[in-house]
Amino acid sequence: MHSTQHPTCPAGSALPPGVALHRPERLGSNGNARLPIGDLEMRRVAQAIAVLDESATLARVARLLEAAESAIRPVLGRLTAAGLIDATTTRFHQSEFRERVLRHTAVDARKRLSHRAAGLLHLDGESPRTVAGLLLDAGYARYPWAAAVLLAAADDAMLQNQIYRAVQCLTLAYRVSLHAADRADISARMLSIEWQVKPSPTTRAYLRTTAAARAGLLDERVLRFLVRYALWHGQVDDAQVALEALERSASSDANSDEVAFFYAWLAYTHPDMAARGPREIEPAKDTGAPASADRQAATVLSAITTREPIGHIAIAAQELLTEHRLNPATVEPLATAIDGLVHAERLDLAQTWCDVLLAEANARSAPTWQSVFAGLRAEVSLRRGDLTAAEHYAQRALNQVAAKNLGTWVGSPVATLIRTLTAAGRYREAQTQLDRAMPLPMFASRFGLRYLHARGHLHLATHRFHDAIEDFRTCGELMQRWQIDLPVMVPWRNDLAQAYSAMGDKDNARTYARLHISHLGRADAHRTGGVSLRLLAAASTRQQDRLVLLRESEAIARVYDDQLEIALVLQDLADAYQRTGQPDRARALHRNADRLARRCGVKPLSGSAATEEPPVAVRSSAEIRSALSPAELRVATLAADGERNRDIADQLGITTSTVEQHLTRAFRKLHVGSRSELRFAMRTDDLLS
Repeated sequence: MHSTQHPTCPAGSALPPGVALHRPERLGSNGNARLPIGDLEMRRVAQAIAVLDESATLARVARLLEAAESAIRPVLGRLTAAGLIDATTTRFHQSEFRERVLRHTAVDARKRLSHRAAGLLHLDGESPRTVAGLLLDAGYARYPWAAAVLLAAADDAMLQNQIYRAVQCLTLAYRVSLHAADRADISARMLSIEWQVKPSPTTRAYLRTTAAARAGLLDERVLRFLVRYALWHGQVDDAQVALEALERSASSDANSDEVAFFYAWLAYTHPDMAARGPREIEPAKDTGAPASADRQAATVLSAITTREPIGHIAIAAQELLTEHRLNPATVEPLATAIDGLVHAERLDLAQTWCDVLLAEANARSAPTWQSVFAGLRAEVSLRRGDLTAAEHYAQRALNQVAAKNLGTWVGSPVATLIRTLTAAGRYREAQTQLDRAMPLPMFASRFGLRYLHARGHLHLATHRFHDAIEDFRTCGELMQRWQIDLPVMVPWRNDLAQAYSAMGDKDNARTYARLHISHLGRADAHRTGGVSLRLLAAASTRQQDRLVLLRESEAIARVYDDQLEIALVLQDLADAYQRTGQPDRARALHRNADRLARRCGVKPLSGSAATEEPPVAVRSSAEIRSALSPAELRVATLAADGERNRDIADQLGITTSTVEQHLTRAFRKLHVGSRSELRFAMRTDDLLS
């Protein structure tokens, strides 16, 4: 290479004219760290080193520039003497030098260099991660192996929790793939990442994947994922298309672990859809190899739905949780295992594992996973009587992902929040949660059962007894029709007993409480059996019988460590002792009941809806607009509509910190303390739909 050659095409270089840097300038604070004016050879070598970065060697620089090593070596010497290059590593002394060289290289020329470098490094056997980085810098790929390398790099990026990088790789892989089946597979991979980070049924990836399902381009594993994803969003027609495609493409491996768990999950979560698939599928035969997460999850669901002894359920769930880490393939099995521990009344273990999985989901930057496990954590806390924690985790589940993208799953955390607020006597806040727009397909899932159950209890607490009975009966009818009449899921017989008791219909109250115990087999078989005994005591006409039943109920509540239920039983016991002429004992029990209630986050049990704090005032739109600045109003409206802070920031083009500042001021001006109160305060036709 000689500087006397034509300035746009030095000897030994096949690079186009655009590769040349613009005007030379000083690099960094070192006066020697600069490119001499007019030394085009040094510029081109510097560009090659900048593009190759950590992969740069003398040989590779020469190959990239299509020059002899003997011609490159003296140029490297001059770059070293100029204070730019470390001769031992063929790399810039400072990253700032590299960045300036790249910044002052013409865009098209840099892309061509990056593309050529990707081909060179692929031939040398460099990692897909390194090669894909160069292809991404180039923005295009004309190599037949490019798609495979990009897909491998996307997998590596996901393992490193570099989600944006994985999406970049998949996007370019989709563009360069020539076959429709390959593009369909790539769209499905994109969809999997979207579900982890920001689920939506309106993205290109979702629309492309559903189109591929209709065209018969998806394999069975992707079709099963698509069914789950479509049902998450309540897209029943798309789920049905994928299920029909599964039926047509059913392979000889129809008894695999994955297939067994899929149909067991479908029957348990979306029973009406399960009718389209085979009803009896067993996991693959034991080969002595470690059990897959799918096999173990299928075992847990089988144990739950066939009502095996709770010890069996707990063991199966614990094995799954201890043997498998959280990843895209294990989210549903691990959530199923938590559900198994809840059914087995191992709430201590369920809480511990929820915390572990929440931490892992947070480390994986997976908001959807965080929402799922926060929702389960909220349910566990509610069952333990810890209303403060239940509210915290339910709100966390609802704030991880925009409400509109929580799909049918939204019914679970919303139900927990309604039950929690109702138990705490905060009926108006609970009613506000009922104002949320719920997707209609949710009511055909078990999440809908939990929502109806929670709504029924709010009706009951606010003396709308007939509405409560209608919700509880609907739960019972659906559970019996779906063949998942599990007292742990929704104890609808107890609920009806409670409603009839509140109405003064002691006969029906006794009938349904006894039916629940009969369904359990014996009262101490489950925590809810103790509730049945408390309800029977309330319907009893003999004080001595009432005391006996309440003592048995208290013993069961203590075995299952249900703090709120213990408080309720102690309150009833106090009333019973008062009526039998034992006021001192009654007062002591009243104090204990109130102490436990406060610890659970409940107001004194002697309180009622009539003593509840006044609700947040619903203001007119004119009052709100006069109270808030235009920026505060925009932020508050989106927040009241269920949007997360980061999504509000994206929509309005501001920072998350600015969103928080506007919300703080809006809360203060409207005299509210939470988003649920904010939605209630802003509930006007022209502000919130």
